[in-house]
Amino acid sequence: MRKISLIICVLFLSFNSFAQEEEVTKKSSYFGVRAGLNFLKGSNYENHSSDLGVGYQIGGLVNLPLGKSNFSFQPEVLYMKVNSNETDVEKGYSDVQVTRLKEYSSNILLFPLNFRYLIKDKVGIEIGPSLGYNFSSIRNVTETYYEYATGDTSSFSYESKSDSKNKFAALLNFGVDYNITNKFNVGFKYNYAFGGTEPADKLMDNSVFSINLGYNFIK
Repeated sequence: MRKISLIICVLFLSFNSFAQEEEVTKKSSYFGVRAGLNFLKGSNYENHSSDLGVGYQIGGLVNLPLGKSNFSFQPEVLYMKVNSNETDVEKGYSDVQVTRLKEYSSNILLFPLNFRYLIKDKVGIEIGPSLGYNFSSIRNVTETYYEYATGDTSSFSYESKSDSKNKFAALLNFGVDYNITNKFNVGFKYNYAFGGTEPADKLMDNSVFSINLGYNFIK
């Protein structure tokens, strides 16, 4: 009888401790860090193709509960390294085929202002606007010339940096995350951009998907 009482007591304390951890996750303000990969969806049409661009991101956030509800305000600051490449093929002068490979790489600061809803202390859904600032972009271009008559090929490459004044883009974020524990989580996000930045406009004009791991500083 004493053993059964002891087991029940231990189970009760364990459940109560777990419930308190969930309550902390839901109703307490906390800071968190996030890191992961981002993927840029390319496009393909006649004489043009682009591959899936893979980059990375890292940043931090603060979660601010709105009253005693499951809603919270969650502003973030993210650094994103976004990459992409595209290939254009055209027939040039004197029966020469020109293939241009353009490789883009941008360094972007992203400032999401998300509103989050927590479902049963495990699944979070978030949505909100975001401002992107492209502070550095590089474009590498490789042109290859193929002569039909002789079968000879030649190529050259050059690099250019962004000198555009249009470095900002407005975005809308959608996201979902799963709390593995009250401190560790995994998340998936979709960013839709309303405007582009030059010369890497091909980056910000497309949709960016990301997957990340997070850690929350909760006592």
